[in-house]
Amino acid sequence: MNRGDAGERSARGASRAVRLVHSLAVGPAARRWRWTAAGLGVFGASLALVVLGGLATDRLLSVPALPGNPAWSVAGFALVLGGLGLSAWCAGLFARARGTPVPANPPSALIQRGPYAWVRNPMLTGVLAALVGTGLLLRSASMVLLWIPAYLLLHVLELKWVEEPELEQRFGVGYRAYRDAVPMFLPLPGPEALRRLPPVCALVAAALALVGRLRLRRRWVGEAIITEDGRTFRVFRHLSRAPRPPAPEPPVLLIVRFRFARRPERWNRRLSLIPVPAIGGYPGFRAKVWMSDAEGWWQGVYEWRSVHAARSYRASLVFRTMERRAAPGTVSTGIIESRRLAEWMEERASPAEPGHQTETLLRESS
Repeated sequence: MNRGDAGERSARGASRAVRLVHSLAVGPAARRWRWTAAGLGVFGASLALVVLGGLATDRLLSVPALPGNPAWSVAGFALVLGGLGLSAWCAGLFARARGTPVPANPPSALIQRGPYAWVRNPMLTGVLAALVGTGLLLRSASMVLLWIPAYLLLHVLELKWVEEPELEQRFGVGYRAYRDAVPMFLPLPGPEALRRLPPVCALVAAALALVGRLRLRRRWVGEAIITEDGRTFRVFRHLSRAPRPPAPEPPVLLIVRFRFARRPERWNRRLSLIPVPAIGGYPGFRAKVWMSDAEGWWQGVYEWRSVHAARSYRASLVFRTMERRAAPGTVSTGIIESRRLAEWMEERASPAEPGHQTETLLRESS
């Protein structure tokens, strides 16, 4: 049998398992509770197998025991108590939602509060922590290093192939959004969250600058821009990032206006260079122009790959730092969809032609 045949058979088996679990989850209550008892029995037997299997492997292979000093014992007790407490918390949430953790008898609504706001499978996280703590207390190296990782792998496969597809079938787009936003076991930042950290953005910006894809330009510097409310701003900086490959979706503009709380304008211009690397390397960034007017108002116009990227930056540490430096109550933001920065600048750099219809800002905050 080749790998393609094996993969196809595995996919068919997983599909049948998804259909079976879904039929049980939406079936009669009496049938669901019978399967709940069976599921709890299998779960308890699997835990016993991990513990007894680890101890048996230690004995059969003469595996050296883990250290027995007090620090390891304290860590073991902490993991057991914390894991059991987390699992009990999750079981209580299921009970209040009139369901159980067994996939055959779930609650009717998707639980997203408590520990489920941090990770998608906190009960299993608690069980794994309790198992590791038990392994430390029993000083079983085979249990900690072999049986628990194998147990975790089997659960990951079951979640990916059976439980999560069934949840997606029942809850649709709501579960997909939850799955994409919340990690599986540990509340660690995912790749996208890591990409938004200012040090990471600065490294990305440096790499882009080295290959010529991110640079300060002179195209709009010195240009007078007349905004919709009649204010005249003059551009003093223009940053541009070349997209690769070109994004399929139309870009959006994020427009930010504010006044600084203190310091003269020349110092604010110099200080505004500090976040440039973090902005230039931020996921989805394409371009930005900085401008100010004679009355001390500042305006930044950003081009982003998507609305999601623009709103993500609006919630970032870099943007919040700028807000703290602004005078209270002066910050306003807006998003213009399907518009490029060059188009917006060309329209504002010269009076609009008769009959020109200006776009509408989708106000985010003020």
